[in-house]
Amino acid sequence: MHNLLSGLDSRSRDLLDPSFRTHSAKLLNKHWAEFLNAEKKIREGSLGAQDWDQKRQDIFVLEAEIKQVRKERYELERGLEKIQRLKRVQTMLPELYAVRQQLRELGAVIVLEDDEESRIEAMITEHNDLELQIARVQKHVQQLRAKREELVPQPDVLAREAAIQKINQGLTQYETRRYVELPKLRQNQSECEDDMAFRIKDLMGEGPVVSVDMLRIPFSDMENVKQLIKQREEALARLNIQEQRHHELLGQRNDAQWELRHIGAVENVSELRKLLDQIRLAGNLEDMIAQKEADITLQQRSLQQILTRQSVYSGDLNTMEHLIVPLDATIDYFHQEWNSIRERHREQKQKRQQLEDEIAACERELEALELQGYVPIESELTETRRLRDQGWDLLKRHWLDREDLGNEIMTYAQGTPLEEVFEHYMRRADDMADSLRAQADKSAKRALLLLNKSQNENQRQQVLERLQEIQQEVTMFKKEWTDQWADSGIDVKRPADMKEWLATVYRPVVLGLNTLRSIEQDLKRLISRRDGFLRDLREKARKYQLTLPENSLKAQTEVCEDYVKEMEDRQRDAERLRRDLVELDRRLEKDQEMLDRCGQEVADLEEAWNEWRQRYPFVPQDYRIASPYLHKLEELFQWEQNKQEIAREIREKEAECRVFEENSHQMALALHEVMPDFSQMAMWVSRIRQRLELAKDIDTKRQQLADQLEEQEEELSEFRQKAEDVNHTLRQYLARCHCSEIDELRQCIKVSRMFKEARQAQGQLEQNIRQAGDGLPLTELEKEFAQVEHPEELTLKAEELRADVEKMMVQEEEYKQKLQEMKIQFQSLSGDQTLAAEAAQGAQYHLAEIDRLWTEYLRVELARRLLQRAIETYRQQNESSIIEQASDFFRRLTLNHYEQLTVEYENNIPYLEARHRTEGKRRVGQMSDGTRDQLYLALRLAFINQHLANGEPLPLIMDDILVHFDDERTQATLEVLNELASRTQILYFTHHQLVVDLGLQLRPRPAAVHYLAQLV
Repeated sequence: MHNLLSGLDSRSRDLLDPSFRTHSAKLLNKHWAEFLNAEKKIREGSLGAQDWDQKRQDIFVLEAEIKQVRKERYELERGLEKIQRLKRVQTMLPELYAVRQQLRELGAVIVLEDDEESRIEAMITEHNDLELQIARVQKHVQQLRAKREELVPQPDVLAREAAIQKINQGLTQYETRRYVELPKLRQNQSECEDDMAFRIKDLMGEGPVVSVDMLRIPFSDMENVKQLIKQREEALARLNIQEQRHHELLGQRNDAQWELRHIGAVENVSELRKLLDQIRLAGNLEDMIAQKEADITLQQRSLQQILTRQSVYSGDLNTMEHLIVPLDATIDYFHQEWNSIRERHREQKQKRQQLEDEIAACERELEALELQGYVPIESELTETRRLRDQGWDLLKRHWLDREDLGNEIMTYAQGTPLEEVFEHYMRRADDMADSLRAQADKSAKRALLLLNKSQNENQRQQVLERLQEIQQEVTMFKKEWTDQWADSGIDVKRPADMKEWLATVYRPVVLGLNTLRSIEQDLKRLISRRDGFLRDLREKARKYQLTLPENSLKAQTEVCEDYVKEMEDRQRDAERLRRDLVELDRRLEKDQEMLDRCGQEVADLEEAWNEWRQRYPFVPQDYRIASPYLHKLEELFQWEQNKQEIAREIREKEAECRVFEENSHQMALALHEVMPDFSQMAMWVSRIRQRLELAKDIDTKRQQLADQLEEQEEELSEFRQKAEDVNHTLRQYLARCHCSEIDELRQCIKVSRMFKEARQAQGQLEQNIRQAGDGLPLTELEKEFAQVEHPEELTLKAEELRADVEKMMVQEEEYKQKLQEMKIQFQSLSGDQTLAAEAAQGAQYHLAEIDRLWTEYLRVELARRLLQRAIETYRQQNESSIIEQASDFFRRLTLNHYEQLTVEYENNIPYLEARHRTEGKRRVGQMSDGTRDQLYLALRLAFINQHLANGEPLPLIMDDILVHFDDERTQATLEVLNELASRTQILYFTHHQLVVDLGLQLRPRPAAVHYLAQLV
């Protein structure tokens, strides 16, 4: 709408400038100026009566002279073009003649292609390079052969490389075994023999010295003896433990018997315990009774206060719940109808006030215009023109047709002469038209004001009629509403007040009375139960001779609880002691059996030990001494085993040393070396290893030289093959060019290039000459150039011709200007094409355009003002509610970061501002992408909400509108949409799982999720 208003405003400004400034470019102003100018020309124009035949004859003569001058100028220009052409080719023709002479001097030439010339030159270069490469490679091959002959191979040393490496590797082991390991092993052997002799002496004591074999016990027997000693120790330990445990059990049995004798008598209190459990399950009845009594008092006081605060009902509490009141649906219906009537009445009153304000404003503006002078409008001009045309019609009929028009003239003129009335209306119409043109803006404004005033007055009358209808509707509504409460006998208020009375007084009182009766019934039940428990306790107390306090259930219960607890504790202790005595007797009997078994086990182990002592009498009798004695025997046997292992290792190492010495002796004989003694063995091994390294180095170098010789020979063969191929191709080119040597072939290539360059230069020169010669054939250009006797005078002749041409052009232009003036004078004398007639025709055209543009201006300006008023009216009626709803949505979507939306104006252009909670106002351009999306969404939701309030609901479709929202704002937006979904259907498309998860968490009803991939 604003774009349409802007377009109308722009078109209005393009049509008219109300100030009528000089040289204004507006359409109406421009045509008005042209119209005034045409009228001025009409007044100044006049017709001549001279002889126009003579003028026409003079024009014919002058046109013939112009043709003659143009022909002469054309001949001069052709001569100038020829001289300029000769000047352009003057330098190029000698060059062409020189190139032709060069081609004649070259004579018959074998012309080669450019790629052939390059290929031949490349082959000649390659031929020379190959000869140099062949000579270089041959020299290198000779050098490699000489170096290889200088190196003498040693095959006998290389054949024994593995044996020499083995001797070199075994040298260190040989020296380590011979000079380190064997002396150390012999020393360990001696120390082991001394230690064994000491251990034997320690075992035998003062007895005779024996050998190790005499003291040897088989391994299986040794293990059996050690196991027997261990079992005997364990059996004795178990016997001691069992005896100590038996004494402890006897003490425990004596203590339990004494404690059982001193417990005392035990009474059966099961019936009393059952009664106490019932009392405990019932709870604190006395406190509950007191609480119920307090609740009754509080409830009665609360209901009485509710009844006191209201003024609708004047009866007591007991009769209120029996009142006959309308149903909730009936009350809601009357409440909605009342609100609807009030809203319509308020809207009509507001609309009446608004229309009266607009009428008053129009009247004030009309009075202001009238104070500035009378301003006609188009309707008044139309009416005046109608009266003018009517008078003209009466004049023609009365004067020309001689009709008797007395009554019509009297009605029209009202006693004034007809011609005077007609003249008055004619002048008035002209004055109105002039005033309309001069005061177009004021006229349009007055017309618009009168139209607005008339429309507003009609609307006000309609509003007054609707207010009367609403008042009658209110009277009927009040009667129906009072009839609904006729049987209740209360003072009826408005539907909203009665709805509030029912919600705050009637229903709370009825509910409170029901609650009060329920509390009283609970109180009676609690008192009855308490009295029953008191009777039962007194009866049980007399049975057990207990003294109870009077009229206190809690105190009596505590006394009985203490007595029951005491009896139950005694009974539990007696039962526990009896069970303990039975268990102790059983354990004593079992313990005695275990004690007998342990004694028998110790006796059996002692008999088995004596049998082992008879087999090995040197083992001590005491098992406590026998165990370390056996351990020492095991150590002695271990030392014997170590001694045997050392002897075996000495024999193996001596054998390995002998094998190394034998291999070294065999190697010395094979290499013709003198075998040194064992002290110089390392020097000898180093010497033969050096001989091996030297032989290997010589062999490696000979092999490398052989590989290089092979590579060089292959390279030499390739170079010779390439040289042969190149020579074959060169011989073909030599035969083609009739040359015997390569130098002659080079000269042939040079001549071929010179010939091609000369021929190319000839073609380029011929093309340039044709272009410079205005496209004439080359022979014709050469012929023209040959006719020039003095070429150096071409420049002077060109300047002279150029001056003559310019002179003829000036003369022709003067004749043309004179001819134009004569034609204008001649046309001014023509009876059908005078300047005055043209000016009159132009004036009529501009007047028609003024009328058309003025009509368009009035229509555009009127439409602009009506549209502007409609926009303002719509904005006043809808903007506030839309902005309020959008503010609420925007506040919720931004998590209360923004508090309010407002509409501001700048140059009559509205713009939206949002008030931030801490940072003041912000325009849309100052917001982030996500916040802008939330603002636009809030505005759309506000419009949708208003549509739902006034029209039929339609489905709302959204496609991933939350892409710029964070998780918290996404959650808030989904909650808003969930509320809106209670009024219309919402379809939301998304590919974000987070939105789906949040939608499923919505309450009270989660979103229904449909996966499109499963539906396809």
